[in-house]
Amino acid sequence: MALYADSLFLGIQGILDCGCTDPPGIGAAVAEISGFEGLSGTITLAGTGGIPPKAVPINRIVDGEDTLVATIGG
Repeated sequence: MALYADSLFLGIQGILDCGCTDPPGIGAAVAEISGFEGLSGTITLAGTGGIPPKAVPINRIVDGEDTLVATIGG
């Protein structure tokens, strides 16, 4: 859910940054976003070719509790 919300927020930020409503302008503005504080953490698209590096949490259920085992990448 957090990634969905972040994609929505990034689109809105793109609209605000370009001051436009045309999809190519919004896309270009989103591609230049750096250091965006989203629900899933800090997102940078600038210089990534459109695929931001993100950490992936590895969780395990221990005694009925969701427990973080490790975080990979990011």
